[in-house]
Amino acid sequence: MNTPKTIIYHIAGNRNKGSLDIIQEYWIVAIVATKLHTDIKYIQAGGTVGERYRYYTKEEAQIAEKLFHLRNTEKESKTEISAESYQDFGSEPTENAKNPMQKFESGATRTGDTEKLNYVKALSPIVLERYVQYLNAHRKQADGIMRDFDNWKKGIPTDRYLEGLGRHFIAVWLLGDGFPAEDDKGPVTLEDTLCAIIFGASGWLHEIIKDKRKGKTLESIVTCASRVPMTKACENCINFEKCTVERKQNV
Repeated sequence: MNTPKTIIYHIAGNRNKGSLDIIQEYWIVAIVATKLHTDIKYIQAGGTVGERYRYYTKEEAQIAEKLFHLRNTEKESKTEISAESYQDFGSEPTENAKNPMQKFESGATRTGDTEKLNYVKALSPIVLERYVQYLNAHRKQADGIMRDFDNWKKGIPTDRYLEGLGRHFIAVWLLGDGFPAEDDKGPVTLEDTLCAIIFGASGWLHEIIKDKRKGKTLESIVTCASRVPMTKACENCINFEKCTVERKQNV
């Protein structure tokens, strides 16, 4: 029995929704049709034939394609596919399926990285570059002094992050619908506003994760009436003494 021919299609591109571009990227394993009137068939994660199935990493698509060929060769008619080689992405994968061995042209080998965090694939260098440019443009304080890039890590009350995110969300909404938007300094652009949202979201998340890694939770932190965790930045607040009294009363 001849092995059916297959091909892995890479789908990537921008899909415009309003004024925002949505990136879509995935892989599809299809059985090559031998006649023009033959319907194209698709390969499921377990190597079976079914409806069109999206794989969000190329490695997953390649494993599914390999399983399909194992099921459809002369060897398969004599030897049953072992449990170790079978991988169904709807169930718990085996360790070998998670990290298949890779062999490079040089002859070097290493364990696959399908389960490892891949920061290069997950993040966009052009977005990170634009975001740091945005931070640099906003480093100058009202007194003319340039603040350090990591000044925000000293601690900003989470209610300030929430307020900012609310304003920036409305601005993005307006700009996305084709209307102008502005802040206290004048008109704003979509790029700058999206960068502002990244700043607010990452800053707030930084405070949450920082406290979590120090063994703290929002419930274990003595908070004021507004439920804002106290940070080092609070010491510079004009209401610091009054706020401290309120915190002690809420213990």
